Amino acid sequence: RDRLVWDTRALIMKETHPRDPSGKDAISDYRTIEPFETTSLVEVRLQTGKRNQIRLQARLRGHTLVGEQRYVYGPDDLRPVTFARQALHAHQLTFRHPADDRTVEFESPIPPDLLGLLARLRGLEASDPFVDVVGAELCPASAKVPATARDLRARHEGGERRVGDRHG
Repeated sequence: RDRLVWDTRALIMKETHPRDPSGKDAISDYRTIEPFETTSLVEVRLQTGKRNQIRLQARLRGHTLVGEQRYVYGPDDLRPVTFARQALHAHQLTFRHPADDRTVEFESPIPPDLLGLLARLRGLEASDPFVDVVGAELCPASAKVPATARDLRARHEGGERRVGDRHG
C-alpha cells in the first residue's frame, strides 16, 4: 500500500505523505512467476487503478521495470536488461462497468516482442521452434513456466517437468 499523488508540474505520479489530503491509496498484489538471473517475471493484481501505479510501486521498492525510462531506481548498471519499451503487458483486465455494474473482462495474448524478451532471459534462441509455446504457459493461473528449450520439448513430448528441473 502506497499513497500517491499526481505532480502537475513534473507530470508524474509521486509518493506522498500518508495524511496528504490530495493523495490516493494505491494497492497492488505481486507474485513472482519466474525468477531470472538479473530480473523476474511477476504477476501484478491491482486492487486500485492509479495512473502509472505498477511502474511507480515497483520503483518505490527498488525494482525498476525492464525498459522503463521515467520511473527508474538507481544507476543504469542496476538495469542490465535492455528492451525497447516497458516490459509491461495487461494479460487480463476485469472490472465492473460503471453504467450497469456488469463484469467486463478482456484478455490479450503476450505480444511477440515480450515473448522474445522472455526467450532471451531464459537463454533460448529466438529461432528455437518451441519458443512460441512459451506464451501459452504464462497465463495468471499458471504456476509452472518452462525455463529452457529442453523443458519445453519435454512438456511437448508429454513429460511434464518442473521449472529448473534439467535432469532426467
